[in-house]
Amino acid sequence: MTVILDFEPDKATAGWVRRTRSIRTVTVDRGRWLELLAPAASAIDARQLPELIELQRAVRRWYQGSRGEFQWTRWDRTSDSVAKVAAAAAEARRETDAAIVVAGLCEAIAEGALHAGRVINARNMSSRTGLSAGTLADALRHLVEDGLVDQDRAGNFYVPTPAERDVLESYTARGLLGTALVRRLAARGGGVPDAVDALYQRIGRSALEDEPLVTGSLDLDLQDELARAADMPRIEAMFTRLTLQIRLFAAALGVTYQHPVEGIITDDGRVLEAIGSSDQDGAIAAWREKIDNCIRYMVPHLGQHRR
Repeated sequence: MTVILDFEPDKATAGWVRRTRSIRTVTVDRGRWLELLAPAASAIDARQLPELIELQRAVRRWYQGSRGEFQWTRWDRTSDSVAKVAAAAAEARRETDAAIVVAGLCEAIAEGALHAGRVINARNMSSRTGLSAGTLADALRHLVEDGLVDQDRAGNFYVPTPAERDVLESYTARGLLGTALVRRLAARGGGVPDAVDALYQRIGRSALEDEPLVTGSLDLDLQDELARAADMPRIEAMFTRLTLQIRLFAAALGVTYQHPVEGIITDDGRVLEAIGSSDQDGAIAAWREKIDNCIRYMVPHLGQHRR
C-alpha cells in the first residue's frame, strides 16, 4: 500500500513505516495534488470502481453511526454481467474526470490563466489536471452535456459567462434537491453527522483566519457532505453536479464575488441546528432561506461582472 502525504511524517511514524514492509509513504507538495489525482484514479482497476463506491458509502454510514465493528462483504460478481459492471465503472470514471476538470478550470480562472467566455487551452488544462488529451476531451464533452461548459461549432470548449437565468435555474434545482436531503436527515434523527459538523468547525476557523474564498469552498463541501450523509444516491448525484456548476459560477465572477462569511456561518448554523433537533420543517425553512440568500447575493454580481 502506498500512502501519499502532504507533510513529512514524524520520526516515530517514519520508523513504523520502515518496519512495515506492506506500507510505504510518498510526500508530495500540496500544489501537485490535482495533477496527481488523475494518474492515481487511473491506476485503479475500473472493474473495481462500483465496489469501491459501495465501500465508500459503507464506511461513511459506519462513521456516522455507532462505529462498532465494521463489516463489509464484497459483491457476488456472478450476479452482475460484464456489461453492467463496465457501465457502472465507466460512469464512475466519467464523474471523477469531470470533477478533476472543474477543479482545474476553477484553479486556472483564479490564477488569471483562463477567463469566462475564452477558449479552454486543452494542452494547458491537460498539464494542469494530469489527464490525457483524449480523457480531457471526453470529460469536457461530459461537462457540455451537463451544461457546465459550452462548445462552439468549431469544437472549441469554453467556460460560459454566468447569466442571471443560469444562476436562478441552478439554485432553484439545488433548493428543491436540498429540501429532500435536509428533510431526510432531520427525520432520521441521530443529530448532525460528524463529518458535516467537522466541516462546519473548519468553516468557523477559516472565518477567523479571514479566508473568504476558502470559507465559501468549505461551505460547498459541507453541502455535498449533507447530500452524502442523507444516503439518497440519485439525489446526491444530481446535487453534487450542481455543486460543480456553482463552483464555476463563483470562479468566473472572480475576486469581486465573495459571499459574506457571516451569512454562511449563520445560514449553515440554522440548517444544522434544525437537523440536530430533528425539526423537519425548521430544516427545510432554514435551507430555503440559505438558497434565497445565495441568489440574492450572487445575482447583483453578474451585472458587475459583465461591466
